[in-house]
Amino acid sequence: MFRIAAGILVPLALVTFLGAVPAYASGERESPPRRMPREELVQSARAAGERVPVGWQPASAPSLAALSWTALGPRPIADEYWSGNDKASGRVSSIVVDPRDADVAYVAAAQGGVWKTTDGGASWAPLTDDLSSLASGALALDPVDPDIVYYATGEQHESGDSFYGDGLFKSTNGGATWAKIASRASIGAYVSRIAVNRGNSSILHIASSRGLLRSIDGGVNWSVTQSGDWGYDLAPHPTDSNVLYGAMYDFGVYQSVDAGATWTLLAGGLPASGFQRVQIALAPADPDVLYASFVAPGGSLLGLYRTENGGATWSVLPATPNYLGFQGWYDNCLIVDPSDADVCYAGGMFPYGFGDTGVIRTANGGASWVDITFATDGTQVHPDQHIFAFGPDGTLWLGNDGGVWKTDDPGGSWTNCNDGLAITQFYTLALHPTNPNLLIGGTQDNGSLRYEGTDLWPQVVSGDGGPCAFEWDSPNIYYTTYVFMNPLFQWDDGAYLDDVTGGWNGVDRASWCSGPLVVDPNLANTLLVGTYRVWRSTDSGSGWNTISGDLTSASGVLLGIAVAEGVASTYYATTSNGRVLYTNDGGANWLPRHSGLPQRAIQDIVVSPTNPLSATLCSDTLAGGRVWTTADAGVSWTNISGDLPNNVRGLCLTADHSTAPPAFYLGTDVGLFSSVNGGTTWMKETSGFPSSAVFDVAVDEVNDYVVAATHGRGMFRASVATVSVAAGSERASWLRPVAPNPTRPPVLLQFQLPEPAEVSLAVYDLAGRRVRELITGPRDAGRFEAIWDGRDANGAPTGGGVYFYRLRSGARSESRRFVLLR
Repeated sequence: MFRIAAGILVPLALVTFLGAVPAYASGERESPPRRMPREELVQSARAAGERVPVGWQPASAPSLAALSWTALGPRPIADEYWSGNDKASGRVSSIVVDPRDADVAYVAAAQGGVWKTTDGGASWAPLTDDLSSLASGALALDPVDPDIVYYATGEQHESGDSFYGDGLFKSTNGGATWAKIASRASIGAYVSRIAVNRGNSSILHIASSRGLLRSIDGGVNWSVTQSGDWGYDLAPHPTDSNVLYGAMYDFGVYQSVDAGATWTLLAGGLPASGFQRVQIALAPADPDVLYASFVAPGGSLLGLYRTENGGATWSVLPATPNYLGFQGWYDNCLIVDPSDADVCYAGGMFPYGFGDTGVIRTANGGASWVDITFATDGTQVHPDQHIFAFGPDGTLWLGNDGGVWKTDDPGGSWTNCNDGLAITQFYTLALHPTNPNLLIGGTQDNGSLRYEGTDLWPQVVSGDGGPCAFEWDSPNIYYTTYVFMNPLFQWDDGAYLDDVTGGWNGVDRASWCSGPLVVDPNLANTLLVGTYRVWRSTDSGSGWNTISGDLTSASGVLLGIAVAEGVASTYYATTSNGRVLYTNDGGANWLPRHSGLPQRAIQDIVVSPTNPLSATLCSDTLAGGRVWTTADAGVSWTNISGDLPNNVRGLCLTADHSTAPPAFYLGTDVGLFSSVNGGTTWMKETSGFPSSAVFDVAVDEVNDYVVAATHGRGMFRASVATVSVAAGSERASWLRPVAPNPTRPPVLLQFQLPEPAEVSLAVYDLAGRRVRELITGPRDAGRFEAIWDGRDANGAPTGGGVYFYRLRSGARSESRRFVLLR
């Protein structure tokens, strides 16, 4: 790695392959998600429990929900850097191709469920949005009737965003309808492979977090036939249905000669210890030939082995390059050409530097290898390979962190098959202050993307995309981040400006891609960044100062920062270890305000725009208090989780304060929930919204939208203008946001009264001084508007800057911020 123009990191290999890379187009090296210890993955799955019972089927019509959702995409990503400035979509866990028709294929996306193509990957349709889990482990087709599709949920990639599944699902009509046939408890929370016995379709095999499993009754009952550690691979014999091979983490390669009832650990030259993940591939043209890849504890290739006698003896293939780089725990796949046992493919990381490889091929049984990541015609595949599959016509399909590719000319060309796939995994989103057709989102391994009103989203910068933000006074200026908020890039309407990373660079603990980056709504050009402490810049990132010490008690990172509108220097911060901190003096003093809250990660916090003492937060607990509210700046908290199901986590939260009480939107690991009665009751959003994890959600009160960023199905948007509110509450009873904002005189100010009232409407400056009284006296119920000409009470023009307009009626009061341009 090295640094070129404007401070952007560019891998040396990319300069070699692609020539000089313009600063605005280059990006950060791809990275796998943070590795998650397997014991933590298991604990999370156990705590969640089963989502739905065995036998469950999605309703024929979705239940009524508060909102009607529209998919924004990306479908797909445009100009993705690591895909050769071609299209990309998101992480793929599994691919199967119909043996009767090479144009029919199914892919399972990491958190995006199952998709089907009938035209060879030119277009795709989602099949599983209504299932209880879209976390994908493996797919399999019945070899006798390929319209029977098995979908095992639970992504076994050991990453921080690899979600547990909810068991095994089956379709008998090519994915048109599904039913749950096995529980998570019976098959495992994370699944890497599923295979159907060729001689008896009632015998099913699974490699999962429970080991190697078998069912002899079509999935009704399951037995762990080889335990000890996680199962990673299965390789059935193509003609003898009694013979199959399995691979176990930390144990090695096993063989069964009785259809998976019992297993024998193979030796004969294979490593006995000192390895972790193992992948295997059998040669259909000569079933006595198998290849086995062993991963070293550090993630590199320990060795690739080959047998020519069904596993009795093995030889290491010393010429095999380290195609895994350092992340073989995450991306590792093997396959053998069905017509030639000497042609084998292995997929891992990416040729970032000299000597690195990504997708490699041997034509001589492993004596030598060539890298085919970059084809001779200039096409290439995205980094981080997860799955190979052959079609009946000999076409090789490949799934990775960027989506789907295929080739019928290995090394000569790659065909990009990402059109129509909406499986992008967003970490974050940022709304433009006024334009509903412009937003930014950070993604897993596909960079920071820009929505411009269509479902084809151009990439702003590549690499993993973290928090992002628009400036409100100059919304052409926005920010994107890489992992750990480092670097922090500044952009001007798509043009790269600068690396404005602060002093946390290489020093501070920080969230992988979900930490806080906040634009202060009260002060132009003011940014806040949270690592384990709070950093502030008052000059759009040119300079930074810390305004806190370690707010996490030396064991966590910040996950949320919220700024009170209209009250300078009042901030809330939340941490990954269950802490809430409050300051009303700009950070000079931070007060602990988490008494009574669960000691779990507090993922998000939102402050009322009219009352700085009123805030609501969410926690990632799975039962009890997921959503809490305070009316006294956190001195006390009230649990408003209401009737939320006990097995959903709170991952993100926002509120629409144009209703009273505010409407809450809670992102969880299985979709989006909403409440319009202060948290007493919660409804799962189902009308066009998938059951994918939601990592970020925001309300655009200027344009009456709520936008949700899923971690596997892209982004979705719904109008909140017609939200029905609970009895006794009010809709749009006070002020409407100024639009556009920033604005120039004259300024249109609007409000609505639910009943006759004595009112006062006035404009105030940032210091709280009244600039101009516009309306005073009694008004009937209805909609009203006033025009402020930008002058004070004496008729003198005011300067540009931040102003508020405030409506008072008895004890009720509400303010809205806007920016006046001159």
